[in-house]
Amino acid sequence: MLALKLAQLSIRNGFLRCLHQTGSVMLSKEIGKVHQHPDELGQSIKSAVDTLELFDALSQHEKIMNSELVMQSLKTLFTLQKSGNSSLQTSQIAAHPQFEKLCRDLRRASRSLEINDIIQSLKILSYIGIPANSNIMHILLNLLRKQINDISLAHIVFLDFLLRKLERTPLVEALRMALPMLFQIQLSSQIDHENVPELVELLTFAANNNTSDKCVMSIVSALTLHGESLKVDAAVQIVWALTELQNFKPSHDRLLHNCFNIISSKIMQLSFEKVDLILHKTINKTVLKFDSFYSEDLLDAAAQHAVQNDIGFTNAMFILKKFNKLSFVNKPLLDYTANKVLENPQWIKSSRPALYLGFLTAFSIANYTPSNWESIKPYLFENPIVRSARNELPWMKFNLELLSIGCYSKDLLEKVFDDDFLDLHLAREQNLLDYLQMLLLYQCTQTVYAQYDGKLPDRRFIDKAIELNFEKQQFPLKACLENIFGGEEYVGTKISTRFGQLIDHIIVFDKDQRPVIVNETATPETEQAVMMIEDIKKESSNIVAILACPKSYYTINSHRLKGVFHLWTQTLENLGVRVLPVNLEQWSNLPEQERLPYLEREVKFTLQR
Repeated sequence: MLALKLAQLSIRNGFLRCLHQTGSVMLSKEIGKVHQHPDELGQSIKSAVDTLELFDALSQHEKIMNSELVMQSLKTLFTLQKSGNSSLQTSQIAAHPQFEKLCRDLRRASRSLEINDIIQSLKILSYIGIPANSNIMHILLNLLRKQINDISLAHIVFLDFLLRKLERTPLVEALRMALPMLFQIQLSSQIDHENVPELVELLTFAANNNTSDKCVMSIVSALTLHGESLKVDAAVQIVWALTELQNFKPSHDRLLHNCFNIISSKIMQLSFEKVDLILHKTINKTVLKFDSFYSEDLLDAAAQHAVQNDIGFTNAMFILKKFNKLSFVNKPLLDYTANKVLENPQWIKSSRPALYLGFLTAFSIANYTPSNWESIKPYLFENPIVRSARNELPWMKFNLELLSIGCYSKDLLEKVFDDDFLDLHLAREQNLLDYLQMLLLYQCTQTVYAQYDGKLPDRRFIDKAIELNFEKQQFPLKACLENIFGGEEYVGTKISTRFGQLIDHIIVFDKDQRPVIVNETATPETEQAVMMIEDIKKESSNIVAILACPKSYYTINSHRLKGVFHLWTQTLENLGVRVLPVNLEQWSNLPEQERLPYLEREVKFTLQR
């Protein structure tokens, strides 16, 4: 029996000293007999409008207290304190002599308490601030232990909430451990498929306590049967619960998507705080590769909620920063934040680094600048971060994002090209990204932003970055391109430029738009050599550079190249090359018979631009 196990776990607790007393309190053999007017006292308890009035009534009828009056007194006390109708602070209650007397009465009445009264008493004493290791709480917890097999599912859910708030004691921990086991035993016989509020609470309990997949599926199935008739608040709680599941399964998808549809259509009924928490939980789950938690409709609805409710720059940035995690773009929300900056430039001029950088990142990811961008750009350089000496800031990413949205600063570029700065940042472990970002910044200064005339990185940094960049060995488009354009001699692979850009493939066309040979007869030496694009460019020829781009280069919803990767393509276009980025995820998802025609069509379209 669970009760026996709990008894064994808690036996070493013994009886603790009485609550707020210096002497011991002896258990009475029975509750005092009612000699005066219990009905009159009961009426006084119910009609009390202040805690002191309640205590005064109790002090005048001490000899007639029974278990029913004790429970009435506790419930009235709880109601008065919760509603603020009390001359005493809740923290003052425990030390009041009449409350100590009430606890002694509760102790004497404890043997006659039913399970509901035990749980009510625990709730009220916990609210007052009585510690779990006090005498009276120990008695109540022991009574709960003895009757644990009689509790309902609703009791289990509430006790889980209550026990989590108590200090950890062996008895509290033993009871908490017992609840999930009882839950799994009783679920099949007690679950009410029509009681949606209870089902939502059961799902929350199951998710928070790592119950069995069978239990979770029973609740999920019951809720799924309600389709999209659920209230929006219930849908929100269900989504929160599903994000807590350690073992989310495809069989839970339908319920999740039902809830997403409900929330998206009724989102205007929700507060900003609830919307923000929904985004926090679902986006974090999506980042952990649980793709079911990504809903474009929900994110767009959240952005619409922000704009229509005019939530302000800071709150809008909280949402944009979450969108940035997924590379999700919503242009109306971007326009909203831009307009807020124009209304009050201080929002961006004095914003803290996290919001300032989040603002830049959002526009860079979107590869988008609104019509009023030229008016906003000067304010970006008035933020103190631009002149900050904090080395821990992501300076190279910061520079790249600025350049990707048309914001050029010679001073910031010179800062990241400084030898001491590069020695410090490139000495870190796992520095591949740092090297590649530095290399792209260098390439930008030689092409797109050729007006730059400041310090360049030392050649040793550039050479190391090029070496790391050219370690790439996978070229998934190679065979298909060779098949389309006549063989391997017509497709250049792993091509470099004098500035160290890596091009996956090139195809050279003559003036009649026919492919020409770019590879001579292969030898071991030529296979190892890196081909330079400057060596193969010829008069009256057109070069198409084909870039194999993973999905991380694109926004999640519009599938548009992010600003920094678009900047990379611009560095190649400035060399007189036509650039074709190929979204590898979209291409791989095509039926096999459509992949070659797609590539051929895209190459020819790029050639004719």
